[in-house]
Order: sequence, then C-alpha cells, then structure tokens
Amino acid sequence: KESRALGFVAGVFTFAIGFTVLALHNDWNGLQAGIVTAIGWATLIKGLVYLVMPGPMISFAVSIFPSAGIIRIAGFVVIALGAWMLGSGMGMI
Repeated sequence: KESRALGFVAGVFTFAIGFTVLALHNDWNGLQAGIVTAIGWATLIKGLVYLVMPGPMISFAVSIFPSAGIIRIAGFVVIALGAWMLGSGMGMI
C-alpha cells in the first residue's frame, strides 16, 4: 500500500544524498567522474519528485520492479558497476 509519509521521508533522504554527492563531487571530467555526477543529479531529481509526488513515485517504483527477480538483476548490475568503478579508480583495471 502507498504511504505518503514514507514517500516524503524517502524523498528527504534521497534529496539529501543527491545534494551531498553534488556538493562534494560535481565534476564531468572523465568517465568515472561523469558517472558519479550523473548519479548525483539523478538522485537529487528523484528526491525532488518523491517530495512533490510521493504517491505516484511509489506506484511507479512498484511497477518497475514487480518481482524479486528483477530487483536481484538490478542489484547485480549496480554491484558490477560499483566494482568496475572501484577497480578502475584504484588502478586495478
């Protein structure tokens, strides 16, 4: 069930995370830096949308990830991207 309070709290935390990423790292030079900055902007915008429209945003998120299998695949993709960025940032790749 949709909860406007949960959507608002998620929006506050998501916006704060996006704002922090952009405040500390708003750099488009290089592939990894661009990815981090793009994720920061996407997170900031997602937080704003959660704050303005918490109910529709929760419904949208549920429609994108209707099953646990899709969530696992998305999690694997995020972990692989993070491992690649960590490895290339540390000079291992």
